Amino acid sequence: MLNILILQSMEPEKIALLNDFLFSLNWTMEHTKFGDCFIIGSRESVDEIVNLLSIAKVKVKPEIEWIDEYRNLFPVGIRSGGFPVRGDRKGCIKKMKAFLELYPEYTKEIILKVTKNYVEMKKLEGYAYMQLAHFFINKEGISSLASECEDLKEIVQIENIKNI
Repeated sequence: MLNILILQSMEPEKIALLNDFLFSLNWTMEHTKFGDCFIIGSRESVDEIVNLLSIAKVKVKPEIEWIDEYRNLFPVGIRSGGFPVRGDRKGCIKKMKAFLELYPEYTKEIILKVTKNYVEMKKLEGYAYMQLAHFFINKEGISSLASECEDLKEIVQIENIKNI
């Protein structure tokens, strides 16, 4: 069992007062700063929580090693509005990082699947009015990628209900 207290944005002086108070109760504790939080508890508890928070922070901070796999779904040599539909790599990375922070529920596999579906649909239409790869992720606060992911999620939910 973990006995810990996590305090956000607490001044060090108040931590010291709390430390003195808890010490007067014969409760020994450790504390550490993690981001803008202070974690208070037994050494084992503090270490375990810092470890868990570090793991969670790694998951929240997306790395996009697979951006080329995403961009390669868009055909080479096809232009839309005079620009290559693959878009630029750095723009795709920047927008995908922001997308994954905003929509952590969507995995790489879902993103690649809906993007592949979008590109195949546009191929049938002769690539007319196809969005550039970075604009598909987000253009002026609107995400076609999020819309496609939501649509897929709803289709899967409907299929699961039908199979019950």
